[in-house]
Amino acid sequence: MRYVKYSVAELLQVTENEFLTTLFWHTERKTLSERSLDDEDKINSWRDCLYFFKRVLSEYPLLTNIAQVPICFEYNIFDGTWIDALIVCHNKLIILEFKSGNDCRYETLISHRSQLLGYYNKITRCNRVIWEELKKNPQFTVEKYLVYTNPAMSEKLERLEYIKVTDEFIDVLAAITAAADDDRVAQLLDFVVELDITTTGVMRDILNQKILSEMYVQDDNVMACARIVDDIQTQIAERNLNLIFIKGAPGAGKTGTAFSLLEKYLSDGAKYVTGNGNLSAIFSQMIREDHIVGTEAAAVGSLHNLYDVQKFCAKYQNGNSKENLALSKNKLLIIDEAQRVWNPLQIALAKKNHLNDEQKAFIIEKEVSEAMLVLRAVCGAVHKDNLSRTIVFLLGSGQEIYLGEEDGEKYIKKAIAHLKGLPLSKEIHINIYVPTEEMQKEYTPLGHSCYVEPGLLLNKNKRNINSETAIEFVNAIVENKLPKLDASVKDAFYVFNDYSALLGAVTEVNTGAFSVGIVANGFDTLVRWEKNQYGRNCPVSYLKLAGQEILNISNDQLKSFYLDKLCNNLSTFASQFNCQGLELDYAIVVWGRKILRRDNKWIFSNEKVNAIDNYCNQLKVLKTKYPQLESVLKFNQEQIQETFIRNCYRVLLTRARIATYIYVEDQETSDYLQNILLG
Repeated sequence: MRYVKYSVAELLQVTENEFLTTLFWHTERKTLSERSLDDEDKINSWRDCLYFFKRVLSEYPLLTNIAQVPICFEYNIFDGTWIDALIVCHNKLIILEFKSGNDCRYETLISHRSQLLGYYNKITRCNRVIWEELKKNPQFTVEKYLVYTNPAMSEKLERLEYIKVTDEFIDVLAAITAAADDDRVAQLLDFVVELDITTTGVMRDILNQKILSEMYVQDDNVMACARIVDDIQTQIAERNLNLIFIKGAPGAGKTGTAFSLLEKYLSDGAKYVTGNGNLSAIFSQMIREDHIVGTEAAAVGSLHNLYDVQKFCAKYQNGNSKENLALSKNKLLIIDEAQRVWNPLQIALAKKNHLNDEQKAFIIEKEVSEAMLVLRAVCGAVHKDNLSRTIVFLLGSGQEIYLGEEDGEKYIKKAIAHLKGLPLSKEIHINIYVPTEEMQKEYTPLGHSCYVEPGLLLNKNKRNINSETAIEFVNAIVENKLPKLDASVKDAFYVFNDYSALLGAVTEVNTGAFSVGIVANGFDTLVRWEKNQYGRNCPVSYLKLAGQEILNISNDQLKSFYLDKLCNNLSTFASQFNCQGLELDYAIVVWGRKILRRDNKWIFSNEKVNAIDNYCNQLKVLKTKYPQLESVLKFNQEQIQETFIRNCYRVLLTRARIATYIYVEDQETSDYLQNILLG
């Protein structure tokens, strides 16, 4: 059994010795006589808990109404997590975490709150039974309470709705509803296999031929898209290009939807590609290290590998009609992070494409975007074999940090219009499916038909309990607007001016059951030089925190950092480039000095950022060499750098599923963020 269960009536009757003996055997598989000094704190906390329950229950005037309600103590989740207690009603779970309140330091109190939030996230996001119950049963709820048994804590806590001190526990008792019977308790607490709802965890399950949780497969958005795909496949129409657009904000579940579609149509030749370099890199590492081969390995790739720019230039710039361009053989192509498709400038300047200046000028002048190259590859396949193809675009927005990714949807629309205008001997019919009437107005002129399917709009957050309000809060902070202080934001962000205190605050959650990692601006670090294995001097980027060097991970360490939880060592950090599109349970953001608060506004560092400097210098060279590009290559370097820094922090501050700890060394910036959160 994963817990020790007493009804309220039984709890009032149980003796202290019986209670302690039962819990100790449950947790340690030892008798009380075998306990050591290390066990005393735990046993004393149980003793206090029992005394507390007996006192408040005996004084509760409506005791008979709740006498048969079960309370499950030391609920054990297989990953080593032990939850103090759960009150199990037929249509409600109440999570309880008890603290004596002897330590009143800020970091300790924060650790209590974040620990409870972690448990809540585990129960509501990672327990398949509870997730499905919440979806199908609108009456079912999960509540959480942090309970202090020391009355002295009343004046020392930030008073949040879920924090109760001693006699305030009556609010919890008042929240109890009809009792769950034994079968219902067993059903709700049957936490057999934890759902890994992380992007990387779900993809690993697909690659290892595991069936995804129905939390995705039965999702309304997945079903809406699947209906369209199934209808298309049933019609067996020739020479159709079907373009399906799924849209959602960060954290809305776009990647989960993409994975569900991949799993459903994998045997039909579906392929998943992403415009996010981190995702494609980590998937490649999983395939290599997990020795995955065959259909599963071939079904995952990078958007940037679907075309060959060199061959495109050879065929259309140099007139080499014999050059064969890559054709997309997949009947269903799923493009995740489609808003990140490269614009012509990024295509021209990307190192991977190895273009000379003349080719770069051609790409820019002809507005050859990544969307155009991919759609032409798919369209070419349709034209060659007359078989219809379907592309699912998953569009997000608002967190682009790479230059050349900020206007992806615009170039997707241009590419569709380009396809419609191709002089083909036999027309290819373009069918477009969009989630909103507003998008229908934009896309109708681009294709031959355009349909609205509201189910393609992802309007509910799936990342974590605070994600929607957290994203709104971050956007307001970064854009220098007054943020709306929702109560949940107080537990989405914690600000520290002392790194040692911050480390103390994460102690309770850095147990291996959760991922805890450091993220920071990669252009706000120290650098030293080291010889690599080939004897070449290479730069090593690092932070200095509490006297320790914290090294920046490389892209080939993504899997170990995120999936294998080496991030929990807190000896390495991920930059904005290593963490975009990836998540941690708890993120430690090192604020740095690129953006500081001065005189009620943000001041951006004017120190050169090499990536932006190199980008702008390349544009200057092309503008000088090819005067016809003058109007296309206009730019404001200062504005580019400011946008780059803003979006960097937008990414860093939204990497956590549960809570973000912000370490700000600069006092004025720290005070500003603290005051915002204090309201």
